[in-house]
Amino acid sequence: MSERKQASNRRNAARSTGPKSAEGKSSSSRNALRHCILGSGLLLGDEDPAEYDALFQSLVQDLRPQGALELIHVERIATAIWRQRRLDGAETAAVAFRQAANDTRKMLTETLGVRDSARIKDPSLQPLDDAELKQLVSFRELLQELDRPGMPASTVAALKKCAPVFHESLVGFASDAGLRLENYVCIEAKLSIDEMPAAIAHLCDLYRREWSLRLAKLEERLMVSTMRRAYHDMKAIPPEAELFARYQTSLDNSLTKAIRALREAQLARMSALESVSDLKPRA
Repeated sequence: MSERKQASNRRNAARSTGPKSAEGKSSSSRNALRHCILGSGLLLGDEDPAEYDALFQSLVQDLRPQGALELIHVERIATAIWRQRRLDGAETAAVAFRQAANDTRKMLTETLGVRDSARIKDPSLQPLDDAELKQLVSFRELLQELDRPGMPASTVAALKKCAPVFHESLVGFASDAGLRLENYVCIEAKLSIDEMPAAIAHLCDLYRREWSLRLAKLEERLMVSTMRRAYHDMKAIPPEAELFARYQTSLDNSLTKAIRALREAQLARMSALESVSDLKPRA
């Protein structure tokens, strides 16, 4: 390349060092964010873009980049610092989660009296199947009806209005026995038709006790199976300390490289400006 061409290139470089006014520099400093050069996909759903923008603008003021290349290096620095902050939050959350996992394991051990939930052999503590899950929901609904205001009802018609699910259950029991509902209620309560209110009250108390006991057993099994599943899920979680350490090293490297690249770009720009200054004729 001729000396004349080199001089022309240096003059062009001197002309394109970025905006001169404060307003122009401020506008230019936001170009990377506005055009998403690096920021696309950086922020997670619960992170505030305004916080990242404040970090980025603060770095722009401190590092004073000129031109798009230096601005990109500043954004790389901002990205590394932002992810460092996120890592700090993740480490705090991981410690809390690990403590919760240990507490759950302790509770499981104390509840079941075993060290490993895989050793549980008691059928009464096995997970609920689909039919038992439906029973659990049904018992909850039935017991809610039996505890409603106006219960126990004084007549079968009133019972149907106050507790339709319980009434439907009794209809099914009576049908299985080949009896009309009124007769079934009186026979089960060992009372006469004239004592229908007392017969209904007796059945309400009878089934409330029975269903409460069955519901308690189902809920106990549901709790234990949930604890077992949580226990094994927690055992499958890899040690986070090593993962965090590796990520921390990666972020440190990224930050160091971004700072070095910015310095090199700024030095190259200053060198170019000095070369142009040397070419100007002296008075």
